[in-house]
Amino acid sequence: MPLSHIRQHADDTFADHVQLLLAEHVDGDDIARRDPLGADGFMAGVPDLNRARDVDALGGFLPDVAATNGVLDLDADDPRAAMRDVGIVLGSIRRHGVQPCELVPQIEPVLLAWGRTTQLVPRDTVVHYGDWNPVGDRERVYTGDPQESALIDSVRQAAHLIPAMAVWVSAAHHRGWGTPESIDALEMAAGLFDTYCANFEMVRANVTPEFFAQQLRPYFEPITVGGRVLNGPAAAFLPLYLVDELVWGESQGAHAAMIDDAVQYGPPLWGGLVQEMRRHPPMAEMLIADLQRAGHGAGLEQECRLASRIIHRLVEFRGRHAVLAERAYNAAISDFEHGSGGFTPDVLRQITRATLESQRRLDDALQRAHADEEGTTDGGI
Repeated sequence: MPLSHIRQHADDTFADHVQLLLAEHVDGDDIARRDPLGADGFMAGVPDLNRARDVDALGGFLPDVAATNGVLDLDADDPRAAMRDVGIVLGSIRRHGVQPCELVPQIEPVLLAWGRTTQLVPRDTVVHYGDWNPVGDRERVYTGDPQESALIDSVRQAAHLIPAMAVWVSAAHHRGWGTPESIDALEMAAGLFDTYCANFEMVRANVTPEFFAQQLRPYFEPITVGGRVLNGPAAAFLPLYLVDELVWGESQGAHAAMIDDAVQYGPPLWGGLVQEMRRHPPMAEMLIADLQRAGHGAGLEQECRLASRIIHRLVEFRGRHAVLAERAYNAAISDFEHGSGGFTPDVLRQITRATLESQRRLDDALQRAHADEEGTTDGGI
């Protein structure tokens, strides 16, 4: 669901939270249509250059870009589109064993300038590769394989679904747990979670672990820009952590480290929201506390069941993602030990276990509350 649609459903008490996310939401379709570097023809040939391992031809694209000195006359959407295209070239050069800023040093100040203009890291991110990537013949790809296009499309969908999920969960909170308005908002969030998981199932059906590990993963290797080592446009940097912090929270250890690393690959607001969320209890803990209070209504128990469904969906997603990652990074098919986000598959298992424990606590509290209610009713007969 587009964030513009959510704007129409936001009430006054929730407007400020909606506006925070909408303020950072740019028109991905408009960016995708742009070609500020006149690069459509060159980008169409990148898969052939990669198959030929033609680093000279790939690197030959960058001096003309560097000649702009990073100056694009219009708004920040042109640098966003330009970074998308240059990023594919950077990742391609890196895949063939060369640091792009060493090959073409004059591109580094341009990348730094675009990073400042767009308030993003000075290289391409998952948003460039997914949401801001054209569909169809103009799609920017490394390999030209249909599996890569299937993955990019999944990332496009997730880039819209994740903020929408976070918005509706927050809406449920601000409308008062157990109220009809809150239940409606959490129903919306649950439906989006279902769509998100269905989207991931499409990836599992259409992108093999072998293709990802052997053909695509090498393009996501880190590059060094301005003294910073920056990871490639990995799907691991999609802001699902916003949903984690809102829904069950309590990120610790490797999970907290993963989130702290991921926020640098998004707009500044995302990191600020994470810090704000960590100062407050997540949805699951608030619902458990409310269930322990005497006299709670049936609406609260209904909402708790919805919340449990959402957390269960997160457990399913993370568990299946972990299985996929373990297959992709099996030593028999891949030389990589770390995912494209820089973490090993066992971190996904840790997050899955922590999420499952949150669901169990909520389900146990719901069962106790229901048993207490039945005992009170029986005692009054």
